[in-house]
Amino acid sequence: MCHVYHPPWYDAFTCIPSILTTLIGGGFILKRLGRDASFVNHLLQSAILGSVPLVILDSDYPHAPEYSFPAPIEDVASLVTYVQAHPDLYDPNKLLIGGFSAGANIALGVSTFLGDEAIRTGKPHPFQGVVAFYPPVNLARRRLDPEIVPPPHPIPGTLITKHMSSLFDACYFFDSPDPEGDKHKPCASPIFADVGTFPSKVLLITCEYDNLQPSGEKFREKLKNEGSGKMDVRGRGVEGVGHGWDSMIRKEGDPGWKERTEMYDEVAKLVHDVAVI
Repeated sequence: MCHVYHPPWYDAFTCIPSILTTLIGGGFILKRLGRDASFVNHLLQSAILGSVPLVILDSDYPHAPEYSFPAPIEDVASLVTYVQAHPDLYDPNKLLIGGFSAGANIALGVSTFLGDEAIRTGKPHPFQGVVAFYPPVNLARRRLDPEIVPPPHPIPGTLITKHMSSLFDACYFFDSPDPEGDKHKPCASPIFADVGTFPSKVLLITCEYDNLQPSGEKFREKLKNEGSGKMDVRGRGVEGVGHGWDSMIRKEGDPGWKERTEMYDEVAKLVHDVAVI
């Protein structure tokens, strides 16, 4: 299931739009479709995008443990196949994918999964960009990563404990005959992927107070070093916030509002750069 959004001026009869598919977080198990409405609204009202024809597919995916790995990867890949099969409705040359938390993991996983397929078949990468907000990029060794120490004062966002991440992972690989082997697959742990299987533009956001931050920053360095001269790696580590901070802000002026606006504007810039090619 997915919700379809577009600017109020958009006319399906005269526009062939760029497409951004967004995937929700929730540790692979929580059904939270629609939670990213503030993100969608920001893009649709963004001055950066102006009159760029954009359709946003805010997409759900099969949830664990009933539908464990690789069901979400395969489901989202089928959505991409649908978009590509309808060039009269969508521009397949201006397709981006993105997500938050577990959704960001899936977005990166689908990117490398389809990117590897494109290399093997001699086709171009199906995505022109991928957006990942605070993604888990290494499910194979999450319990071995160092714990982030929270500050003594309240911050926007949460600090996901290793107990919680272990629960998420157990559900995601619930009926796998080889969970450790599956965790090392690039579409499950993108940090193990060949950087050439990702789109040329990657926007990666990590959070200072997030146990996913160290592996996320290692992933950023891998993209920069191994994709040198070929990849446009954007984004940054956001200071003073925890995991999922942007979805917890209610009004302008709240702690983390400025940082959320800056990061959402970065997404708008990436969409713009793809759309105007």
